[in-house]
Parts: sequence; C-alpha cells; structure tokens
Amino acid sequence: MRIRKCLALGGAITVFLGCLIIYRIADYTFYLQEESVHHANSIRMPPGNKFMFNENSGLNKVQIVKNKLQQSKLKKTCSSVDYYLDADIEMSDVYMQVKFDNIDGGVWKQGWNIQINPTRWSTNNKLKVFIVPHSHNDPGWLKTFEDYYTSETRSILNNMLKKLIQDPNKKFIWAEISFFSLWWDELSEEDHIKVRRLIQRGQLELVTGGWVMNDEANTHYYSMLTQLTEGHQWMKVNVQMEPKNGWTIDPFGESPVMPYLLKKMGLNNLVIQRVHYSVKKYFAEMKYLEFRWRQFWDKDSSNEVLTHMTPFYSYDVPHTCGPDPKICCQFDFRRLPGNGLSCPWKESPKIITKNNVAIRAQMLLDQYRKKAELYRSNVILVPLGDDFRYQYPSEWDNQFENYYKLLAFINSNSDFHAEVKFGTLSDFFKALTAESNPENFPTLTGDFFTYADRDDHYWSGYYTSRPFYKRMDRILIGYHRAAEILFSLGWSSRSSRDPTWLLSPQTGFAKMLRDARRSLSLFQHHDGVTGTARNNVMEDYAQKMIDSINYSKHIIQQISHFLLSRTIKPYLVNPEQIYFEFDDQKRYLDDVMQRKVIDFTESNIRTIVFFNSLAHQRKELVAVYVSTPFVEVLDSDGNEIQCQTNPVFIQHEVMDEARYEVIFMADAPALGLTSYKITMKEPEEKIQTNVFSKVTVFNSKGPIKYSKGFENIITDTGREFSIENQRISIALSDKGLLKSLTNKETMVFTPLHLDFVGYSLYEDVKLLRLRQFVPHILGFRYRAREGKEMSGAYLFLPNGEATILVQERPLIRVYEGPLITRVEVKLRHVVHFLILQNTSGSNNLGIEIINFVDILKENNFELAMRLTSHVESATAFFTDLNGFQMIQRTRFHKLPIQGNFYPMPSAAYIEDDKTRITILTGQPLGVSSLRQGELEVLQDRRLVQDDNRGLGQGVLDNRVTPNLFRILVERRLENCNKVSSSLSVNAYKLSQSLLNPLIKMISTSEVQRDLLGSYSPVSKDMGNDIHLVSARTFDEEEINPRAGLVFHRTLLDQCFFSSPPLSNGVINIHSFLPNNFGEDMTNNTLSFLREEQKLRKREDLMLCPMDFLALMLS
Repeated sequence: MRIRKCLALGGAITVFLGCLIIYRIADYTFYLQEESVHHANSIRMPPGNKFMFNENSGLNKVQIVKNKLQQSKLKKTCSSVDYYLDADIEMSDVYMQVKFDNIDGGVWKQGWNIQINPTRWSTNNKLKVFIVPHSHNDPGWLKTFEDYYTSETRSILNNMLKKLIQDPNKKFIWAEISFFSLWWDELSEEDHIKVRRLIQRGQLELVTGGWVMNDEANTHYYSMLTQLTEGHQWMKVNVQMEPKNGWTIDPFGESPVMPYLLKKMGLNNLVIQRVHYSVKKYFAEMKYLEFRWRQFWDKDSSNEVLTHMTPFYSYDVPHTCGPDPKICCQFDFRRLPGNGLSCPWKESPKIITKNNVAIRAQMLLDQYRKKAELYRSNVILVPLGDDFRYQYPSEWDNQFENYYKLLAFINSNSDFHAEVKFGTLSDFFKALTAESNPENFPTLTGDFFTYADRDDHYWSGYYTSRPFYKRMDRILIGYHRAAEILFSLGWSSRSSRDPTWLLSPQTGFAKMLRDARRSLSLFQHHDGVTGTARNNVMEDYAQKMIDSINYSKHIIQQISHFLLSRTIKPYLVNPEQIYFEFDDQKRYLDDVMQRKVIDFTESNIRTIVFFNSLAHQRKELVAVYVSTPFVEVLDSDGNEIQCQTNPVFIQHEVMDEARYEVIFMADAPALGLTSYKITMKEPEEKIQTNVFSKVTVFNSKGPIKYSKGFENIITDTGREFSIENQRISIALSDKGLLKSLTNKETMVFTPLHLDFVGYSLYEDVKLLRLRQFVPHILGFRYRAREGKEMSGAYLFLPNGEATILVQERPLIRVYEGPLITRVEVKLRHVVHFLILQNTSGSNNLGIEIINFVDILKENNFELAMRLTSHVESATAFFTDLNGFQMIQRTRFHKLPIQGNFYPMPSAAYIEDDKTRITILTGQPLGVSSLRQGELEVLQDRRLVQDDNRGLGQGVLDNRVTPNLFRILVERRLENCNKVSSSLSVNAYKLSQSLLNPLIKMISTSEVQRDLLGSYSPVSKDMGNDIHLVSARTFDEEEINPRAGLVFHRTLLDQCFFSSPPLSNGVINIHSFLPNNFGEDMTNNTLSFLREEQKLRKREDLMLCPMDFLALMLS
C-alpha cells in the first residue's frame, strides 16, 4: 500500500511538472472548457463567506494604475473566455439567498433599526461626509422636453451659474447634456467662460455626460453608445471636459452593460439607486453597497467599475441623509413652511439658528453615522436634491445657508470626529479611493432586474408599455445607423469625383444627421423608450423620431445615388432631389402607414436599390408591392431571377386588384448597394421565373372575390395542416397556430405550441369605482387584484396566471410558393403571421412571426404570446441585456409572477442538453418562463388606472402594433465545448438581420438610367461574429472630417448543427475598406474622447470576444 501511494505521488508530481513545462512553452490562449453544470444551478458558497475585507491588502496603488494603463493598449492575443467567472458577489447567488420577505424595519421600513458603533470613529479615523447637490431633470415625462426646459430647467441652470459664481464653496452636479446644450446655446461667450471656469475649479461637475440618463432595460447598446457619445462629444467641443463618474439614479433597474460602456469611455466610478429593496437590505447587511462591477468574462479585471449603491428608497432628500425619512426631510430646506412643499411626516424643517444648531446638527450627524454603518469605509455620499430642484434662488439660499451653519458646528466640534462638506462625485470618489484601495472592495457580476420599490410592486410592466413606440425606436435605429455609415463612406471615398459637397452646410446633411442622432438619443431617456411618459409627451417623442427617420432616409437616398452614379465628371449636386422613394412612408404620427406600390404608368421598368448596412454579404428575401402581378425581376447583371407573387386582401374575402406582393431574393454586398429591376409584362406573356402562390382559405364566411391570376383559390373548413421548406416542417392546429416542428436534416421532432394568453383585471372602469363595495364579485368575475395599486405604465400586477385565449373557427389564409409559405390568422386581438422561408442560410432555419396587435376594445387587459415545448429547461431561461450579451435567469417560486418577468431587448431562449428554442424580437418587450419548457412574451397592455408612480394616468393610447419575432429551434452537437449564455451563430445572424434590415429604395422617374448596378467599398468581409456597430462622422462641417468606426466582436455558441464559421478576431482596415480613408488612424476610447494609440491602416488588429475597437480615421 505504501509503495502504491509513493508511485501515485510520484506520478502526480511528474504530470504536474509536465503540464507546467507545456504551459510555459505554449501560447497562453487555450480555450477553457465550460463547466458542465449551469452557473445559476451550481452549488456555491454564500457570498458572505467568499470575501474577507482587508484594509491593508492589495497592490500598491501606483502599480495598479500602471497595470490598468498597460491593459488599455490593443491586445496581441486573446485569453480564453470562461463566461461565468467567480466573483465575490454573484447576483444569481444573491437571489437564491434573499428571502424577499418584506419585514417592517421600523423608521427604515425596508431595513432595520441601525445601531451605531460608538468606537468606530476617532480623531485619526473621522467620518467624512460629502453632500452633493443635484437636480434630476427628465427630458420628457409629464411635460415634453422643450416644455420642461422653458418652464423649469432654464431657471435651474441660470440660478446655478449665478450662485456658483457668487460663492466658490457651493458645488453642484449635472447629468443631462440635452438640457445643458439647450441652455448653453442661449448663453453669451462671457457666460461660456464662466461655466468652463466652474468646471475647471471643481465647483460644477457634469456626470455620466450622456445626452440623457438612459433606460437600461429596453435600450439597445447601439442607442446607449449613440446617446453617450453625443453627450461626450458635446462636452469635448464646448466645455473641454471628460466625464469621470457615472450617475444613474433613476433608471428602473441596472444593467452591467452600462458600466462596461462607461469604462470603455474612460469613466471609472458609478452611482446607482433603483435596486430591489430586498437586495438593498441584503447588500447593506453584508456591507456590499460599494463594489467593483465586473463582466462575466472579464478575467483581468480591466473593465471593472467602482460602484456605489445608495441604500434607501429614493434619491430625494428624505431618503438620502440616513435611514429615518422623517428626520432627513427636516433637512430639506426647500420644504421650509411657505415654500409650497412640505414633509409628509408632519415634521417641517426649521431655519437653523444659534439656538437650535446644536440639537439639529446632532440629529443630522446621527443619520449620517447610521448610514455609514452600512458601508465598509468612513467616506459616505449624501445626495441633496430631487426632481427639478434648485429652480428658485430662495432654494439655493435656504439649502446652502442652513447647511453652512450645520456643517460649521459639526466640523468645529472635535468630539464628533466628523468632517462634512459639500462636494461633487469626483470629490467623493477621490476621498473614497484615498482611504480604501479599490482592489479591496468586493467584485460583483450580474444585473439588478427586476426592480421593486415596495411590497410586490415589480416594475416589469414598462418592459412592454407602449410597444408601438418601442418598435418605432428600433426602426429609427436601422435607418439612422445606415445613414451614418453611408455618410462616412460617401465623403471618405477616394474616387475621382469630389465628395466634399456632402460636408457643405448648404446641403444640410450634417444637421439632419445630428438632429436624427439627438432624437434617437432623447428617446433613450428612462421615461421615453420605457413608455412611461404622458400621452402628449410620447406623441412628441414619436414625431421627433418620424422626422429623424425621414432625415435619415433622405441622406440614404442622396448618397446612394451619388455612389451609384457612373459619371466621372464632378457630381451634379441637388440636395433636395428625391432619387429614390421608400417602402414605408410616414410624415406624421397619425398618418396611416401605406407601403409604396410600384406602378408602371411612366415606364415598364422600375429599379429597386437595396443597401446592406452590415459588414458581410447578405442574401435575403425581400417583398415589394406592384400594381400588376405580371412582372419579371432582373438582377444587377440583367439576369432573370425567380420571384413569387401573392395576392393582397383588403377585406376578409376580397382581393385587391390594384396591389400584389412580389417576393424575390436580394443579394447585397457588405456595406454595399445592389439594384434590381422589375419589368411589367403582358398577361398573355409566359413568365417562367414568376410563380403565383397557391392560396388556401380556411373558415371563410363568404365567397372569395378573386383578383387576376388567383382564380384557383382553395377554400376549406378549419383543420390541422402543415407547411415546410428544405430544412423544416411545421404542423399547425385547426386555429392556424404552431403545434410542432420537425428538422428534416436531423429528423428530430419538437413539440412547440404557440398560444395567445391574457391577463385581465377590470372589464369596465365603472367597476373600478365599485371595487371597494363588491370585491368578492370582482375577484371572481374579473380576476381583479385586491389592494390599492394595480397594473399601470410601470407596474405589472396580475391577479393570477394568464388565461389561454381561444377563438373558434378563425379566418386562416395560407400562401404557398417556391420562396415562402405564409400563414395569416385573424384572431380577436391579433392578426398573426407565420412565415417560413425556402432559402439557404440562417433564414430558412427560423420561423418568422409578425403579430399585428390590437387591444383597443379592451380595458385592463395584457396580452402575451406563449411558446410551450418539451424542453427540460427546469427553472432556467436566458434573456439578453441591451442586445449585447445573454444572462441566465432563474424562475423563483418565492417571487410573484411579475417578479419573474425580465426585459427582452432582442432575444431569449430556453434549452436542455439536446435542444435550444430561441425567440428573437424586433422590439423590446417583457419575457418570462413561468413553467419548464415555456417562454412567454408580453405583446401589449391597456390599463385604465395610474399605478401611483407619478405619471397620473393609465395606458389608453394604444395603437395597432406590428411585433416582429424569429423563432429558432436548434439541435445541440454532442461532445462540443459550448459557450455558456451566448446566442448561437445562426440566432445572432437572424437577430442582426431583424434589427438592421436591408434598406429598400424604389427609383423615381427622375433617376438617371446610367447608374451602376452595385457598389461596395468592402474588399474582405468581416466574420460572422464581428459587427461594425457604427461609422460616425465627426467635425462634419469642417474641411478635414474624421470618421469614428466602432467594431464589436460577439462571443457566440457554435455547438449547433448548421453553424456558420467565426472569425479569428483579426481586423485589417485596409483589407476591409481599401479605397476609403487615409493611411493613418488612432485607437480611441469608445466615445472618442481620448486618443490612446497611433496606428496604421494596414496593421492587423486583434479584437477579442465581447470587446470593442474604436478607430478614428480621416
């Protein structure tokens, strides 16, 4: 036995030494195998046992700074990616441990009675308090952006300038650059100098620096990047300042994508507020309220952001000085009697005098000390402000003069062992990191959704509220991004034609782009894309977006004509000319969206041009409306290509004789334009390449009125049926809804039921008034929730599970042809489209779903689409964060239904060891998996009442909304090292196509005939995992403009059948865009505030998974 042990020990030592030698010799980029057990279901030690705070541990601060600077250089190789790295605090673990029991904590209702440690502070260990005056200004909520500015914000900023100039001891922070920009434009140059001086000497700090304080649930990372860059560039040009600290105190939940973007832009610190009250209590108990927020994949900690979480209910004064709002409110001197604002706790503030300063100072200091007991360090942050505060000179005087007296008393009393001062976020974080090495704060991974502020009031309703406007946001993203890219390609082209006209102020293009960018940025505000503003404010946002869509379209069609022009002579500029029209025309919000019908009255041939804004070639089916079904389609080389013609119904049984849908395959090069011609033919001509679809109508209530070419329509009664393409076969119920899917390549059968379900509250608002008198009747008949609050724009408060909505004998139409098969189902609340493409590539793997949702006849009704399968997903499901990354969720029975809903900006999936079911969305909505094998996506909400969160109205401005989805069922490869919590390659490609559709342009009669058939600046396509996020032009109206190109490489899961290959991460701009831009370029921070490294265009650059690359070219 002893010999056997010695042999075993010797063998182990030999193996260890061998591994060590191999490790030293080999490249350090071997990919680690993913853990076989899902992260959230693995058994871990409690976070409290993971982390021991040691004030003397950690690296020397100077060495840490040097390490971080070295890490900012471009990497030569990429380390292996392990998606779920251990952190001291993992939010999945936190949710498992927190009881969510909502125990009354006394004066701190959601906490406990904090006891002060009297020996904690001393002469050499003082409590340091930074009071940070602020004013939170919503760029739209109860009033429009402009109305808020003229009625409130202008006065706030005017008074700020006056008061800070008068008193160098006053400090102030400001976040919303959109407002600051409006105000700046009204100032004199003398006042500009004063503002810059205030910033330089640290009295005024612009925090975060975004155009708005963006929502973090519904936003796409492209929009977050856009609005942050717009604000940062404004700061760079006008006040010559770089933001250093983030301030996101009002978004309703926090995403880790936000600190990641901020870190990439050069910010190091962040303050957050709206986190679930039970999580806040847990963090306070564990002293986790300050932490280093890191990403799941961040091995070298180079992307961590030091984050301060405020512990109490709100960012207003009653909830920031300490745990007792009754006492803290007495130190909000805006609420002094006679100022129109009071304390709800019936104890008003008192003017500080010699007679009361001692007792009042000790009351305040007691709150500060209690707050400090929740943190590891002796440096605490005390925000002093609220919504639209400091509007009046009297408030500035009352707040500061009374606090000066309190601070003087506290600071002069050595027995208090405290230093209290006014400061900015920079002052606070400087003191915090001076006292405590940032490396000593715990690390955290995960996010802070779904937010609840009290009881079971989960803010999961706003994930879906106003989906019409959420869809418009994504449409604007597609057009704006395309316009930005084309604009940069246009002026940077090194052709013989002079493109400088694009930059001329006379064309107005630069201003159009800027206005579109700012309208998109404005809607990212946390009461914009969330759908939580007043009706008229939402309409104002929408009109701004419609105008911006039209600005973007105009730029797209102008530059497309320029790039396709054959002439080598100087280009004849006509900036107002309409060369191409767009398929979706809309000038005003209330205009009925009508798709453009191509007619042939002036010519038998019409040209259609497509722009592909992605950095790789695309082959996708496209559809246009034509006035006759007798057409043929030619590609850019003049070859006939196959097309499919469908009839268009204008009523249930009536076909339109003036409109037909023609579908064909468009092949568009990377960042390129391609043209197709549609030629009208005579009815008697035989067109081999145009196939009329076979049409079947189920449950028709009358005879069909046919249109030309579709006389052989089939009518039938409702029955189960199936459709198929080359790869998959789909079975549908007699209601026309999905039942199952069979993969014809693997012969795997997957049951997959699609149903529409409803959450109902009250049928009639009159019953709402009767509720208190007959609750038993309402509770039985209308499933009404008992209690004061009900679902509103913010809150989702269902009374129970949803009910499946069944409709007998719905009208069903089936169109079958060589390119697509489409099923249309007319249901009570939805016109449901299911489309199966018969093409190559990723598109024929997925099922396209379009739901035209109409719940205008309902009250207190919330509609959802539910997918039910046999996938053994247990309690796990996955949702995306801002279209940037996926995160695992766990369904908890200790949480109510609404607490198990999460934001889905672009994707969600469930999976087991063999199968994954993914749903991709063209608009942000709320999603959950309430049972094993299910995914449920809310579609729309119509709510009579306010939910008591300040909006003061319900949600009754619903509009018929097209919700777009792709459903993908994939079979996992065996013995493949999967990447945890990542989309498959095919799912990612489908999502990119959904969010960045081909831009379709229809020629007008004025277009010259000598246009090129295609254009592409790209010599070598980017890989499937590398995305050109943006190509924005800076200094648009100057002689030497520059373009900022942002690339992102996504971590994708290749362990599925039919998975396309990925790149090796190498980017060479010369190989990519050989004929655009000069030879010199720089690597920059993500918002292009700072140059980090000079480069050459011909260099090979390594882009690692989940990283960004921001290059400036001229």
